Amino acid sequence: MPSTLDAIRRADELSVYQQVSRMATLIDTRLIPRLRRHGALDSAARLYRASRMVAPLIAVGFTRRRRLLGCQPFLYQAIEACHHTIAELSRSRDMFRRAAPDDDTHELLVDAYDAAIHQLYRLIDLWTAQRQRAPGPHRAGMGTLARLLGTPRTSPDEGGPLHVHAD
Repeated sequence: MPSTLDAIRRADELSVYQQVSRMATLIDTRLIPRLRRHGALDSAARLYRASRMVAPLIAVGFTRRRRLLGCQPFLYQAIEACHHTIAELSRSRDMFRRAAPDDDTHELLVDAYDAAIHQLYRLIDLWTAQRQRAPGPHRAGMGTLARLLGTPRTSPDEGGPLHVHAD
């Protein structure tokens, strides 16, 4: 597995993506059937949707990590989905507390989603810092853009705002 963010080529190589996918599978195989057996179909549907929403949002954020607006909106939505999943897990834990008091699956999943939230915040910070360090037209001022295009730039002393001359 790659150790740096630059070496990662696909979203499924991110540890947070793998972790969230495993947790969604665990929810699907262990908790959803129990909720359906007990007649909590609406709760099962909400938990299923919340747990399945996180990984695709991370993947979209990964593909847009170098754009001007970047990955932040998608990773923040993934964080919101993690919070929603934690709320649904807490609700289902309250339903099953009397039926299986020694089952700690809910607590483990809540802790794992909380860890995923912290990893997503760190990922937002890393990708934002990486994008700000990277040279490119999306960060460039008009002078840098003019140099990239090979055209001169007017100075502020020549009057008016800075703009690129069209020769």
